[in-house]
Amino acid sequence: MYKIQSRAAQLDPILIGKKPRNIVLQDTNGVYQSMYDIKAKYTVLLFWEPDCGHCQKVVPKVKEFYDRMKSKGVEVYASDTETEGEKWRKFIREKNLDFINVMDPNLRDNFRHDFDVSTTPQLFLLDKDKKIIAKKIEIDQIEEMINREMKLGQ
Repeated sequence: MYKIQSRAAQLDPILIGKKPRNIVLQDTNGVYQSMYDIKAKYTVLLFWEPDCGHCQKVVPKVKEFYDRMKSKGVEVYASDTETEGEKWRKFIREKNLDFINVMDPNLRDNFRHDFDVSTTPQLFLLDKDKKIIAKKIEIDQIEEMINREMKLGQ
C-alpha cells in the first residue's frame, strides 16, 4: 500500500489539468531559462538525451513541428536528461535546434523525478498558463491536438 500511495503522490503534480512546478535550467550559453517565463499559447516540454536512439529520430520531428507551428504561438522547452554538455551542444548544432534547449549539468534539479522521466524522449503539452494538456504522447498527436484546439477557438 505504501508503494501505491508513494507513486500516486509522485504523479499527482503532473496530472492533466495541473500546473507542474517550474523548471529553470541552463541553456547552451550557461544562461538560466525558466519554463514559466515562456510567453506562448502552447509550450511543448521535451525531455531527451543525445545518445538515445529513439530521441535521435523524434527530436528532428520536434524541430520540423516547431518550424511549422512557432508562428502559431508554440514554443519548445527541451531539456537534456543527461550531463554530457558537449554531446548535447553538438547534437543541437547538427540538427539546428533553434528552440529553447536547456540542461542540468550538475544534477541540481530533480525534474527527472518530478516529471516522472524514466525513459526518453518524453513530451508534455502545456497551455498558455503552463497547465498540462497532454503528457507522454507523440509529437504527431501534439500537432493534432493544437490544430483541433485552434479550430475550436475560431
